[in-house]
Amino acid sequence: MTLPLTFEASRADAPAEAGASTGLGWSLCVGLLVALFCLVNGTALLNDPDTQWHIAVGREIVTSGHFPTVDPFSHSFAGAPWIAKEWLAQVLLYFGYAAFGWTGVVLLAMLAIGASAAMLSVTLSRVMGPTAAGLATIIAMGLMGSTMLARPHILAMPVMLAFTLLLLKASRREAKTGLIGFGLGALALMALWVNLHASFIIGLVIAGGLGLDAVWNAPADARLRQAVRWGVLLALLTATTALTPYGLEPALMPFKVTSGIESVPFIQEWRPLPLNPSGFAALGLAALLCAALIGGGWRAAPRLLIVLFLAAMMVKHWRFVMLFAVLAPALAAPELGALLRATGTRLKLFQGGDALARSSHWRIGAPALGLLVAGLAVVSRPAPPPMVAPVTALQAAGDLAQRGRVFNSYDLGGFLILNGVPTFIDGRTDQLFLGGFMAGYQTILAKADRDGLAALLKRYQVDWALVQAGSPEAKLLSGMGWTEKFADKTARVFVAAPQP
Repeated sequence: MTLPLTFEASRADAPAEAGASTGLGWSLCVGLLVALFCLVNGTALLNDPDTQWHIAVGREIVTSGHFPTVDPFSHSFAGAPWIAKEWLAQVLLYFGYAAFGWTGVVLLAMLAIGASAAMLSVTLSRVMGPTAAGLATIIAMGLMGSTMLARPHILAMPVMLAFTLLLLKASRREAKTGLIGFGLGALALMALWVNLHASFIIGLVIAGGLGLDAVWNAPADARLRQAVRWGVLLALLTATTALTPYGLEPALMPFKVTSGIESVPFIQEWRPLPLNPSGFAALGLAALLCAALIGGGWRAAPRLLIVLFLAAMMVKHWRFVMLFAVLAPALAAPELGALLRATGTRLKLFQGGDALARSSHWRIGAPALGLLVAGLAVVSRPAPPPMVAPVTALQAAGDLAQRGRVFNSYDLGGFLILNGVPTFIDGRTDQLFLGGFMAGYQTILAKADRDGLAALLKRYQVDWALVQAGSPEAKLLSGMGWTEKFADKTARVFVAAPQP
């Protein structure tokens, strides 16, 4: 059944408890709950080797006073062209680390995730009631799963959500209030986003889709004017993507990666949507949002196209689940709220929760949660797990780390960079370790090719190794005559066999 509801009608029909003050207070509690979860699971936010090299890049920028244009961190590709395209997020991560250690890094990620949860919850509260909105927000955040990490994309998340919400309002209210104020805000957010994370390219797609939405839903005599105004805004947003230390170069990077560079098949986060509970839950949310938008009638068609685009990106590359989980519900909020009310779901399941949200209890709950989060932040001592930060193994390597060339497991590259050891390979594979390097290296590991590995190590003059315990690299080195200097449950250190 088609629901003959527009955005404005949905807002007008929204229940009284979904008012601004109630939604804001309740949503603050939701954001604090999500932040609390992040603090409790602080180590999980650091469970990625890339976090460590991002911090090292920020340190390099701050201490050197310039933006790198060649690789300063590996020995295998030293001096090759390379740029810090996410420099602002990397500097922020470094400042957090320099000020408070790993706790500072987790706090940055926690603030970004909690702020995003609060913004999404308050947006949904306006059209579906606070309890349903809070539950939907927590589900959306939960879908992010393994991608919820202390990395630049997390710091960019509240910016991309604010950008989308601002343009969503502009597409519905521009006819009454003008586009200038919304446009200036969007340009400022894009200028910030473009220096935080490469996902800013998706922002142009969203702006184009919401511009189409504004034209699509405008009165016939105003469509041309709308098209011109949004066309100018889109052109200005595109120009804003050049406001980086490297000009337009960061804007071109995503096209290179998504077109299929050789490293993509070997990196887990670039693989397709997994067929596991998280993957099926993401597909279920996509189906629900699409059904709601279809039920919203022809007025929702442009936003349906955006949601389908985000879903397709997520299916193709699992790393885009964050974009989908946070942005798609916001884009479909009016129709999703209408669908819930039309089926009576909210009235039956969330009536008690909404009554609690209308009460003054959240006025006590929000400060209490805030104090709990602050207290936990003071006493928490998160750290990267040994699988990506084998401190003891590096200490056992001794002066090898300073005088020799290392062969390392891919997931240990970030740890080595942060500790000042030039790497053989690391996570910067969107720009480096290409030209057949990574494909050849992965082929050697897949085939357990000792001769191929020996030739590779000789080519790069490697004389010691730090590899993960139980890895293909460790098994190969054990059978190649290399001397094992150290081993524990997470890492092994080898020294090259004497040359004849």
